[in-house]
Amino acid sequence: FLGRTSHLVELHIKYFPAGKDKMNAFMDGFKHNTWLQELYISTDLGRDGYESLGHMLRNNDALVNLCLHEFDIDLESARGIAAMLSSEQYKSLKHLFFVQNDLGIEGLTDIITSLRKQPQLEELKLCGNNVDGD
Repeated sequence: FLGRTSHLVELHIKYFPAGKDKMNAFMDGFKHNTWLQELYISTDLGRDGYESLGHMLRNNDALVNLCLHEFDIDLESARGIAAMLSSEQYKSLKHLFFVQNDLGIEGLTDIITSLRKQPQLEELKLCGNNVDGD
């Protein structure tokens, strides 16, 4: 469903069902979606999930907003996100938000460094990430 629909332009992911088979089926469809314009993620996708997200971003010329919010992103996941963002430019991506993720300075540094491949970004929002003055 997720990979074939052309009507889904906004998606909020709050959790994944238990079981690797269900998550793999969801992510397989997810990485083939080319219509999403806005994606809001409120759960840790894990390294494989961020890799699938990277595949979806490569295939999707419509995604403008990506918001990861209100869940803790550990260092391994932050590095997965950084790897995804540094692999290539996602030209349609204009707004990127990390809100209340408790990234910490090391995770945040990895992600910010990876943004060199994303010069098209118009807005980057970082707040609530366990960094001084945050």
